[in-house]
Amino acid sequence: MTPGLLISAILLLLAAAGSVGFRRPIYCAFSLAASFLFLAVLYLGMDAQFIGFSQILVYLGAVTILILFTVLLTRNDGVEVSTGRDAPGNFTGVFISAITFIMMAVIIWLTPQGVQEPVANLDSGIRKLGELLFSEYIVPIETIALLLTSALIGAVLIAMRESGDKEKS
Repeated sequence: MTPGLLISAILLLLAAAGSVGFRRPIYCAFSLAASFLFLAVLYLGMDAQFIGFSQILVYLGAVTILILFTVLLTRNDGVEVSTGRDAPGNFTGVFISAITFIMMAVIIWLTPQGVQEPVANLDSGIRKLGELLFSEYIVPIETIALLLTSALIGAVLIAMRESGDKEKS
């Protein structure tokens, strides 16, 4: 592993820890965006350009913006996320994370290492993926787009309703 990838991996772990460790939701959202960015850097450093740029476009672009809109439109100024020992579900989250980490480590450890055959024609694979997404899977993609749009509209309506309640009192 090159030093640049190692630094990016360390920054990814710090950003991911910050996304679950900060008390303010907006800091959590920005930390999550940073972890998406460092993960894309890791993909690009491992010569997985398609996945890296997809990570940037989809997660860093669309998902982060949706999370930030949701946090900003539905936020209350005095709200903080409960963290620490008294946080509800703290043990459950740590337990599930530990089990997931152990399972992934075992799978990686048991995977045979060796020289992989290079992909013969990567261009045609990406072309086939694009053709599949815009022909056979167009309905699920449009459904996801409608769900994200309705979630954003719902957040705006909730924010408008809360601001109207504050003005009346």
